[in-house]
Amino acid sequence: VVVTKIGILDSYDVKAFGAKGDVFDPNLHHSIQVVPTEDKTQDGTIAVVLQKGYKSGDKIIRPAMVSVFEVK
Repeated sequence: VVVTKIGILDSYDVKAFGAKGDVFDPNLHHSIQVVPTEDKTQDGTIAVVLQKGYKSGDKIIRPAMVSVFEVK
């Protein structure tokens, strides 16, 4: 029997979140860096996901560690 980490997490209803392009939400994401951009459509969105976040239902187990675009 092959057991994967994702399979184990799914069995406990734990879901990963945080993807490039998602809108930054301080309730879900921990921003560690600001990335300057001139594109106004990218302002406030995630530039890089350094570490995925995990949640079970509405409970955040670990926020996603991200870099966020900011218009300069």
